[in-house]
Amino acid sequence: MLRIENIRLGHVYLCGDIDKDGSRMLRRWLRGLIRDGEVTLHMNDVRVISSEGVTTLLACSRFYKKYGAHLRVAEMRPLTKRLFRITGLLDVFGEG
Repeated sequence: MLRIENIRLGHVYLCGDIDKDGSRMLRRWLRGLIRDGEVTLHMNDVRVISSEGVTTLLACSRFYKKYGAHLRVAEMRPLTKRLFRITGLLDVFGEG
């Protein structure tokens, strides 16, 4: 289960799993935050990211860019960060 907290403007704190169910919730939530211009996802408490979760993040990133906004990632666990680096996802999202 994914828990999403918007602690302050433009900063979203994720906790749990970005799996099939979490991806749906995250997509709806992030689309509602595009007005902030730049959103940073703090991912230190994300335990699992499924392939659907990665697809969701990429789709949201494209959506943001379409409207001149930007989606960033920050505070990832070492294994998640390594996955993002190896797959080139750090280049897509940048590191906040």
